[in-house]
Amino acid sequence: MFHYVQNYMLSHCELSDKVASYLIFCIGGCYIECKALILFSIAC
Repeated sequence: MFHYVQNYMLSHCELSDKVASYLIFCIGGCYIECKALILFSIAC
């Protein structure tokens, strides 16, 4: 399970160039997902 999460985080880091767009979208309403993206970014 941890290995799966680690792979997911790595794949997320590969899309780090889109994180800014996701954060802007989350500010519009998706706070839970926005918080998750911030946590993943810190993990990266």
